[in-house]
Amino acid sequence: MWNTLLTKENVQDLPSKQWIDTARVYTNNLYQNIQPTNIDNITQDIQQQAYHEIDAVLSREDFKKSAQAFNNFLTLPQEIKDSFVAKINAKKWFDVWYIQKSREQWDTDNKQYFHYNLYTEELLADTIARYPEAQTFIHEARKIYLTSIQQIAQLLKTREQKYPGIYKLFIQQQENPHFFIRFLSYDINPIQDTNKDRSAKWHYDRWSMTIAHAESHPWLRIGSDAQSMQQVIHQDGKAKYFLSGYFPHLIIENYPKTLTAKQRKLLAQWNEQAVIQELQKEMPLWRHDVIQEETVTGLQKRRAIVAFFDAVHEEELSYDKTHTPK
Repeated sequence: MWNTLLTKENVQDLPSKQWIDTARVYTNNLYQNIQPTNIDNITQDIQQQAYHEIDAVLSREDFKKSAQAFNNFLTLPQEIKDSFVAKINAKKWFDVWYIQKSREQWDTDNKQYFHYNLYTEELLADTIARYPEAQTFIHEARKIYLTSIQQIAQLLKTREQKYPGIYKLFIQQQENPHFFIRFLSYDINPIQDTNKDRSAKWHYDRWSMTIAHAESHPWLRIGSDAQSMQQVIHQDGKAKYFLSGYFPHLIIENYPKTLTAKQRKLLAQWNEQAVIQELQKEMPLWRHDVIQEETVTGLQKRRAIVAFFDAVHEEELSYDKTHTPK
């Protein structure tokens, strides 16, 4: 699916302006160049195990190289990393940024992460140009962004079979898609008194769809409730696609005709939460966390690369809604 202008080999070499312009043209032309897959297979997998496996496109070595570039970026002084911030939309938690979180500051996790998308090089070009570590990392991130655009475009075109027009809710000709790649680095600490340590608190992702690309330690767990949480193992050559917290809201707001009579009655009574609970039966939002299940020696990091996708003009869920059982 890679065309002659954008291949994983040459996207890293393009100047920022040329990369942005070419990537936009490529994205706008994707719809006519991709074929949908089987919607029934996707629906069945999500109902049974919370995710659907898709081809990874990039190799394990590609992801390792990108993760190492991120690691090198993280060696920059803290004040430099903190300068990588640009606000995109005041109504959405959708920024280009580096951020650090700490349990000592009342955050739920100890981690650092960076969001990359087309806005990154548009809004932070001068900052990136000052630091070779940032340049290398950003150029590595391009190929994962491009791969993710391909994958979600095919998944959206597949969902058109049930939700006509959903593709254009996410990918519009005149706007950058509201997608980003999150590069994550969690602290891994030696376990003292228990067999397990929670590296990331359970949650639903606040956007509409997620693709989990790669992780350095297989500690991701998915389940419908606290009792059903099961570890999920990444397979080489595969990525995991699942629905995120906003997807039922998106369906309610844009596809009311697809709701059952019972769901429409509940919606008429202004009981959206009850409708969401009904929708969960056919499109479950399985919550997930990261649990350290083995003892490690010394200070280590768990790294992950995840893509998040949101409709361009939709609002998003609050922290409370993504961390409260449904």
